[in-house]
Amino acid sequence: SLKHTPTKKFLLADPDLNRTVSLRVTNPFGFAIRITRFDVASPGTSACPANHLSVGTHRADGPVIEANGFGDTQTTIGLSGSAPDSCQSERFDFSVTVTAVMS
Repeated sequence: SLKHTPTKKFLLADPDLNRTVSLRVTNPFGFAIRITRFDVASPGTSACPANHLSVGTHRADGPVIEANGFGDTQTTIGLSGSAPDSCQSERFDFSVTVTAVMS
């Protein structure tokens, strides 16, 4: 299987307000791949542990991406309603890990 994990920072300001994030999965290989796992995670920060963050869910068995092609998807990230004030206006690193197999 193939795995790739880029990281990006996002600002989350308000509890219970989710932010939609567009993601592009690029297949750099000369053969089609099928997404088998798609994980979005964050370690949180010292002021706001990860258990106060919410992340959208994704199908475990995803789409086929053609050779040297790409696929676009979206996810949601946000603060849970129970997040303390210290979480507001924090910048969080979110990683996206995509695992795929040759299709």
